[in-house]
Amino acid sequence: MIDYRKIEEEFLLACAERGLIVQGRPKFDGTWQRVQVQGDKPSQTSGAYRVFLDGLPAGSIFNHKKGTQDTWVTGQNISNDDLKTLREDAEKNKNDRAQRIKQQQETVALIAQHVVKNSPPAFDNHGYCRTKQINAEGLLRVTPAIANNQILVGKNFQESKSLREQNPTKVVLTENDLIMPLQDVNDKIWSFQTISAYGFKSYLKYGKKVECFNKIGELVNGEPFLLGEGFATMKYLSETTKLPAVPVCDSGNLPVVAAILRQKYPDSKMYITGDNDWEQALADTVHHKNPGLVAAQKAAEASSGYILSPQFPVDAKKCSDWNDLGVLYGVTEVKNQLRTQLYAIKEKLENHVDQIKTTVNRMGNSHENTSIQTNNVKMKG
Repeated sequence: MIDYRKIEEEFLLACAERGLIVQGRPKFDGTWQRVQVQGDKPSQTSGAYRVFLDGLPAGSIFNHKKGTQDTWVTGQNISNDDLKTLREDAEKNKNDRAQRIKQQQETVALIAQHVVKNSPPAFDNHGYCRTKQINAEGLLRVTPAIANNQILVGKNFQESKSLREQNPTKVVLTENDLIMPLQDVNDKIWSFQTISAYGFKSYLKYGKKVECFNKIGELVNGEPFLLGEGFATMKYLSETTKLPAVPVCDSGNLPVVAAILRQKYPDSKMYITGDNDWEQALADTVHHKNPGLVAAQKAAEASSGYILSPQFPVDAKKCSDWNDLGVLYGVTEVKNQLRTQLYAIKEKLENHVDQIKTTVNRMGNSHENTSIQTNNVKMKG
């Protein structure tokens, strides 16, 4: 018989040895759990773990403060019959969890739809818009008018914090925060992101985020559009290029949304405006991983899209996206870099078409009875 307590104790000991502080019983449901590590401030959670029970109990333990990543596998002796039981229980728990998440997301969607429907447009002079040098078109703002038995609105951050502590089951928003609606490809509102005047961003708890995005302008099949991270970046680029844009909320969602939009708009050129996390890549002395460019590459592969990524001088500080480039170095620099990269894409495509025509002509010459029309060769972008 499986002794779950011993497995939990073994895992907690492994976490403690790596500096993680896990309060109470660990969650063995295959999802990432953020926890504190030794030396963290009260608001920090620099540790993470997840454990799977659909076979021999195993998982991963991260201490981001130390930069360590370890794999954990139980040392308990588990019989084949017990392994079968673990797999069956894990599958049932997985299905139950998926159903519970779906129900939570549907409940949150109703709240989000109420907020979006009853919130007025934001003002251009909002602190965040001024800092990012964008207009507020497409954004909404939080007002007391949206309050009901499920939603509370604080006058400022401090009051909202107090309301959350007193009402843990309710949605608490802060007056005058910006609202960026999040929808799916069928235009259903599922959730939203709020943005304070100082740039603090948050989401509705249990709200659906994967596969969801915002739209700036109208997307039309056959017409080009931009896709990238963050409202400010995409708004700035949309205003600069006069192209519609699609902001997503994080890099992990970028390839997912790219694939969905490719199906919806098969004939449109899609430009992936990836973040350039060059400072993070420099700090990673081992792998030099650039998360923004990695996500952009995955999105481009999932959608046959083209990457447009900002370049920064070596003395730049705390910058990674196109909006940073515009704010720090001006819209002319943004236009120059976009123009250079777009010309490079165009030249690459033309060379590719020329190569195809050459190959097709050679095939035509080698088969006298075969008629091939090279002018029918088209590139799909």
